[in-house]
Amino acid sequence: MNVVERSAERYPFKNRPSSSHNQLVTAAGPGRGKLMIDVGCARGLLGQEMQATGWRVLGVEVDDADAKLAAAILTRVHHGTLDTLLGTIGEPVEAIVFADVLEHLVDPVAALTTAHTLLERGGRLLVSIPNVAHASMRWSLMRGRFDYTDRGILDRTHVRFYTKRTAVALVQEAGFTIERIWGAPAPIELVWPRLASSALGRTLLQVNDGLPRLWPNMFAYQILISATRT
Repeated sequence: MNVVERSAERYPFKNRPSSSHNQLVTAAGPGRGKLMIDVGCARGLLGQEMQATGWRVLGVEVDDADAKLAAAILTRVHHGTLDTLLGTIGEPVEAIVFADVLEHLVDPVAALTTAHTLLERGGRLLVSIPNVAHASMRWSLMRGRFDYTDRGILDRTHVRFYTKRTAVALVQEAGFTIERIWGAPAPIELVWPRLASSALGRTLLQVNDGLPRLWPNMFAYQILISATRT
């Protein structure tokens, strides 16, 4: 069964320390007033957490309603696409984040190439991308199922699908140098929120958190990549 995140917010901030969101915040490190671009910032929830660690966040969002909500939270919001920022920023960009965005794009290489152009030399790219080779997907395929859903790996708005190998190849094709590749667990706490209320449930969450480290190709629900512009 494909794990699907359930929340009133379509793209909620996932609060567990092991979540892809918190791991991206940790990987970004302290901002110290530097500028970060959050591509596909939605309502600004991830960017808000980045700002709490000292980054100034420029959100990029194509959805008008989401862009307006993010504008109340982030340093600045650009209503449009990343390529339309070229030549307009006027200051160094030290980090760019694509958090569950590239799989929605018809031409993700073009978006990453633009990011490469915008980043300062030595600047960091942070990516999270769903892993279509996750165990839940393999189980579904064994049963002859490939059913699109409102959220999750088979979100019906996804136009591309990636494994660990192809996600890495995508980032490298745009000219980035890979620093680190790791995985985030399936957000089962969003499917079964009562897990944390029992000792058995907490144990299951801990086991789930550790699985991507043991076998990322199979158990990483999302592939996380840190790369630099050299």
